[in-house]
Amino acid sequence: YTFTVTATNAAGDSPASTESGAVTPVASVTVPGVPTAVSATAGNGQATVVWTAPVSDGGSEISGYTVTSSPDNKTCAWTTGELTCVVTGLTNATAYTFTVTATNTAGDSPASTESGAVTPVAPMVQSVSPGRVLESRSGLAYQTVDDLFEGVGRVGAGQVAELKVTGRAGVPDDVEAVFLNVVAVNPSGPGYLTVFPCGSTAPLAANVNYSGGDIAANAVLAKVGDGGKICVFTLAATDLVIDVNGFIPAGAGTESVSPGRVLESRSGLAYQTVDDLFEGVGRVGAGQVAELKVTGRAGVPDDVEAVFLNVVAVNPSGPGYLTVFPCGSTAPLAANVNYSGGDIAANAVLAKVGDGGKICVFTLAATDLVIDVNGFTPAAIG
Repeated sequence: YTFTVTATNAAGDSPASTESGAVTPVASVTVPGVPTAVSATAGNGQATVVWTAPVSDGGSEISGYTVTSSPDNKTCAWTTGELTCVVTGLTNATAYTFTVTATNTAGDSPASTESGAVTPVAPMVQSVSPGRVLESRSGLAYQTVDDLFEGVGRVGAGQVAELKVTGRAGVPDDVEAVFLNVVAVNPSGPGYLTVFPCGSTAPLAANVNYSGGDIAANAVLAKVGDGGKICVFTLAATDLVIDVNGFIPAGAGTESVSPGRVLESRSGLAYQTVDDLFEGVGRVGAGQVAELKVTGRAGVPDDVEAVFLNVVAVNPSGPGYLTVFPCGSTAPLAANVNYSGGDIAANAVLAKVGDGGKICVFTLAATDLVIDVNGFTPAAIG
């Protein structure tokens, strides 16, 4: 706009003045109003926050929003039209609230009212309906859940079978480990099975011990390797049957490790532990307790709540049992491995860690002991 001015008296109006310079009127701009209805949903180390736009944009289009956490002041800035944002870097097991501000050309709005408190958590161990994922035998009675890895034939002595477990029987593609039941059927002689992540070297450890002609089974927590596969080494030729019972999601509190031997009571070059500790320590006497430090070894951190073990009684002097319990407490009336004289008897054990990062093992009869670690549960699960 430009402007001219005239003056008026009794004789009339004056000529118009010279035009003013040009000016352009603009609307008055203020910061936006306050976002409302802020709410949050917790995830693993993060939270998804949603909100409603302010009633007033302050006379200028809102260019973005900022979400801020309490505590920790973690933020996410959002510049699209969506009214949602994911705040990452949160600490699991900590309660958080969130506020939102809106921004336009005039600046930031006041912070919204806090959301309700939410607590991020790590994903939990999940079970599935048991599903057969490997069946080496052939026939109508010998099928897997999806007809894959069935009738594949016996695994030869000293050979390794590779098995894809992810994306099958309810197991997602992105898992850390799987809970299996692993069975050696009619092996050609005495030996053992070792389950380990494909893409790594078979460790000096065992999950299933068998004699010739056995049907020998054990529960196994198996870390998943390359291509979503687990590998199984067998000392003697055998048929294999493997069922899956659950899995550990990636990022879960419970973690798997490549199997590692942490106790070997026998002596000799073939009888070693991962770090040469607790090897060749001798048989455990009848009615005695063996103490074993498990933390800080074989990939197990110092601050764990419990460990997943494979515990084996080798050639016990008579019938009896092993009881695994946290050192510093009294041996409970319970058993983890039952054996007969001369057996090689194994079982999977979830063992609470006791004083000094140790677990204790009571044996009724004198026996050699072999213990491998397969995973752990941290002391504080998010």
